[in-house]
Amino acid sequence: MSGKKLINNPKVIVEIASTHGGSYTRLVKLVEEALTLGADCIKLQIFKNQYLCHNSSKYYSGLSKIEISFDKWEKIIKKYKSKIKIILEPFDEQSYIFCKKYKKDIHIKISSSESYNLNIIKDSLKIFKKVFINISGKKEKDIYKILNDYKNYKKKLVLLYGYQDFPTDLKKLRFKLIQKIKDKGFVVGYSDHSNTDNLLPSYKASLIAVMMGAKYLEKHFTINRKGKFPDFISSF
Repeated sequence: MSGKKLINNPKVIVEIASTHGGSYTRLVKLVEEALTLGADCIKLQIFKNQYLCHNSSKYYSGLSKIEISFDKWEKIIKKYKSKIKIILEPFDEQSYIFCKKYKKDIHIKISSSESYNLNIIKDSLKIFKKVFINISGKKEKDIYKILNDYKNYKKKLVLLYGYQDFPTDLKKLRFKLIQKIKDKGFVVGYSDHSNTDNLLPSYKASLIAVMMGAKYLEKHFTINRKGKFPDFISSF
């Protein structure tokens, strides 16, 4: 395509996110299915609602329904850490502290909401083997600042670019950013949130991202889209 030969062999990150709907049984089923499909990594979002959201918020009730307890996350990590690479994405400080307990076994992702939390970023780069940082909503000048500030961590840092809109309009994607980051010597990935009612945009976006140099492809995943669990719109 466009005279370019694809020489990249991207790793696939299955993003389970909240499609488990708060059910541990469904969570296990999702992880098992990801193993069957041969995914390279699974990404799990972890939060404690009492630290993430005030009980007066309109989101509090909904988030409480999909929260998975730390003890159940611990079971998942211990059961699957030797079978697939696990990426944990904490959304509050207590959840980050929980993730640190497994720094030898898992990778960490810094969410877009925590991407300006310098304390967590610096700490994670010191103790985790690989750190993914979501750069989706950042301006180019802010991205270049990250590249400059953390240039000594190129071997363990992965910058994940996408568009935080469900579903994503491909016209809004800045695919050239991927190539610019790659040309700076950093590893970059693409997080796809396009509508999977029509598979062509997802395939097209992923192909363009790989052509631009993406080493990771992250995509939401569910077992049955008809169930309309969280994030089903952009889920395979």
